[in-house]
Amino acid sequence: MPTIATIFKEYSQDIATLDIELLLAHVAKKSREEIIAHPEYILTNHPYHTLQEYIKQRKKGMPLAYITHCKEFYGLDFEVDQHVLIPRPETEILVEKVDELCETFLPQKPLVLIDLGTGSGCIPITLAKKHPLVVRSIAIDNSPQALAVARRNAHAHGVKKNINFLLADLLTLPEEDIKSLSENVLLVITANLPYIPQDQYEKAPLHADTKGILFEPKGALVSGKDGLGHFRRFFDQYASLRKKLPKETIIFCEFFGDDSQRDFFENEIGQRFPEASLSFILDLSGKTRIAKIDFSSS
Repeated sequence: MPTIATIFKEYSQDIATLDIELLLAHVAKKSREEIIAHPEYILTNHPYHTLQEYIKQRKKGMPLAYITHCKEFYGLDFEVDQHVLIPRPETEILVEKVDELCETFLPQKPLVLIDLGTGSGCIPITLAKKHPLVVRSIAIDNSPQALAVARRNAHAHGVKKNINFLLADLLTLPEEDIKSLSENVLLVITANLPYIPQDQYEKAPLHADTKGILFEPKGALVSGKDGLGHFRRFFDQYASLRKKLPKETIIFCEFFGDDSQRDFFENEIGQRFPEASLSFILDLSGKTRIAKIDFSSS
């Protein structure tokens, strides 16, 4: 059976060194640091054959997180599979902004979080871990398989009691949930919805750094020709429920980050909800990535 050093020589031309290190650590059940520090370590028969299969999958473009079924997000490990999107660094920025609200308003004002398109549950679970006694969450997805993953993640992180998982279409809330949102709460809605335009999705295989999205659920990525179909439906739903929901509401929408989508939010919010304050948040690359729609002072 080969040593770690031999494996690196065998596969370093096929996939990135970091990928080999992480896959080795996963199959050997060791840390990446141990793998790097002990090139003489011998990989036994079963882990080696597993590693060979993983490397074949990685060469085809399958994201590492789907191979290991694990992705770190905001310092926590989340189970992922091909029924859910892999959590992105941009979404950590969204969580950070909601966390700032929690630090500002809690415990003086109760905060309720509604997470639309929850997927792996990374947004409500991360916030429930940090604020277990004061944040109540409703996590919504239209995929029963995705909700199953989210529930397992909530159980693994000990916050299953803090989150109500709901199989529904966007903001389709049961009447009892609407009635439970009293006027004295701050309602925060996070909408990390499908936002990739169809033509951008079709171009993904042409680029090595984006072809991995073809392994992710298309329905959680693409939203019509301009990537905005889900947001239009969400705003339709919110407009019809506005009078039933708390007046103090703040909505965060993560989007594609191009000018046309930014223009959509400016026009849509200006026309539909002129009483709201709209601002934009940049991602780490300087792209306009998140729209913040604030009704809390209206």
